[in-house]
Amino acid sequence: RPAGGGSFMLGIQANMWQGDKEGSANAIQDIGFALTKQQIRWEFAESERGAIQWQEMDGIINVMSSRGINVLFSVVTSPTWARPNKGGTGGPPEDFNLYANFVGQIASRYCGRLLAIEVWNEQNLQREWEGFPLDPASYMDLLRRAYASIKAACPAMLVISGATTPAGDTDVARDDIGYLRGMYQNGLANYSDGVGIHPSGFANPPEVSFNDWASGRYDAPSHVNHRSFYFRSTLEESRAVMVQFGDTNKRLWATEFGWASSQSPYPGYEYAARVSEAQQAEFTVNAFRMMANSGYVGGAILWNLNYGFGEMSQWQVIGRPVYGRLKELTGR
Repeated sequence: RPAGGGSFMLGIQANMWQGDKEGSANAIQDIGFALTKQQIRWEFAESERGAIQWQEMDGIINVMSSRGINVLFSVVTSPTWARPNKGGTGGPPEDFNLYANFVGQIASRYCGRLLAIEVWNEQNLQREWEGFPLDPASYMDLLRRAYASIKAACPAMLVISGATTPAGDTDVARDDIGYLRGMYQNGLANYSDGVGIHPSGFANPPEVSFNDWASGRYDAPSHVNHRSFYFRSTLEESRAVMVQFGDTNKRLWATEFGWASSQSPYPGYEYAARVSEAQQAEFTVNAFRMMANSGYVGGAILWNLNYGFGEMSQWQVIGRPVYGRLKELTGR
């Protein structure tokens, strides 16, 4: 298992919360993967303080552990009772210890059956960190408390830092590489077993980098003029930050990556029309191979198996050529 140095794991995110757990497990086994991810929205799991609804998490863990599939829970959002002065649920609680207590209870309940907890998600985006400054020191305050709580409950459980999302500095986002550097400046090396990232490729092939575009070796009509648009650049530059801070025995965890493909894309995802389903398959398999060969990626979790609705359907692998290519990748 990929604690510390560890080994590489093929993973995929599945729609299991109030979804088809057995069907998801069947498909994950069919493609030969050993890891899956479920986002746990604290606002749904403990809408009333002290009354955690365990049934969905229990169901996911029971089905997946019975099939030998490792699970990562990515724990996000806050119940309204934990943010009385902030409004909404899209940020951490006003008292970070409340979140730490919740993830500690998850770790205690599923110790030995849940592989890892990812502490938050895309905290360098304002819509994921509502009510607080977009400051890595603020996130690290949450992670420090959560890490201590999880490890006290289950020392062997892996704690993955919340994945940054590819972005530049704007009014509503912080550059993910700069943000990751800030996380390290506030102690990340001491409070994680793996470092979460979301290396998105947009419509660019995984082997192409920002430097390829900047030097004129690569051309495309959009989503090319910043490092964050390139899977390879996000992967390599995130690792460079780990090296800079001497955290080289640890691994990156790509807790979400993938290529959207749609001939009638949802607004804001127009680039998906530039990726055919055959290219989606090719890019995905090549990205998995690149991460496996890197020597520094632990879990690599594809987005997504079976979210067949709304904008998320543009990434779905069920019913598309990529599904068969994933089976070839694992020799199924």
